[in-house]
Amino acid sequence: MADVNRLVYFVLVVGMAASTALFAVGLALTYAPGAEPTSTVDLISDLPGLIEGLAEARPSSILCFATLILVLTPVARILVCALVFLANRDLRFALLSFVVLSIIVTSALMGVLLGIKPAA
Repeated sequence: MADVNRLVYFVLVVGMAASTALFAVGLALTYAPGAEPTSTVDLISDLPGLIEGLAEARPSSILCFATLILVLTPVARILVCALVFLANRDLRFALLSFVVLSIIVTSALMGVLLGIKPAA
């Protein structure tokens, strides 16, 4: 029987550590002597540009990816909970976790597909 608390703790710590490390690298590259000004990255419409920027170690892409990891960490937590509850045959909590996950995914997809962006 898998312990949901340990797995969720692991997911949250790894997500937080990875995003923190990437933020530190991105900020260090941004403010390094001789650093060139960087452009912003639109994660939603320019995913290939983000990947290209990561390959070129562009600070704006690294910072954007760190933000993406930070935002997706709680989503990963819900997915881990759902899978652990399912493995433990706790179907009520597994179903509840999948419902919450589907609401989050549906909301994100609607935002992307309908072109809804935060106010500037």
